[in-house]
Amino acid sequence: MKLIKKEQDHFVLMSEGQIIASTDSGDDVTQLSLREIKKLVGESSLKEDFLDILERSGKDANPFEKQGMQRGFIVGWGLCEDENKDKKYTVEDVKKIVEWLQNNAFSVEEELAKPFEDEDEVLPETFFHDAYNETLNRAFQSVEPRTEWDVEFVDGELRLI
Repeated sequence: MKLIKKEQDHFVLMSEGQIIASTDSGDDVTQLSLREIKKLVGESSLKEDFLDILERSGKDANPFEKQGMQRGFIVGWGLCEDENKDKKYTVEDVKKIVEWLQNNAFSVEEELAKPFEDEDEVLPETFFHDAYNETLNRAFQSVEPRTEWDVEFVDGELRLI
């Protein structure tokens, strides 16, 4: 079976090419709970989950680095909320974005600074702002929004496979 996101707040459960259940009451099939489906696919409690990720990141960094990471997460969270107006990203996507930022943020900055360093040029005044925005753009590009999930019924409940 496949759970397919047709549009915002409209999911259908497919089996052998047929819709067997839906979150839309207008569909003439078994009704699915939108709240339960969103919970299943990780589209609920995004802010709480994100803050938990921040607390549990465990990244060993000095206070200056931690302050920068926290500021980045807060700004990234705002961008994520903007991007997520149409539910483009799941909680799992946000976790992947955060992990990508933790693993790649400094290397992107180094990559962008290298041409200036090679030419012994001073970094432009807007360099860190521009590098930060480029890093966030790359982090968001590292995930693709999902629209389909493999699911099965286990003990009468729908579960991701």
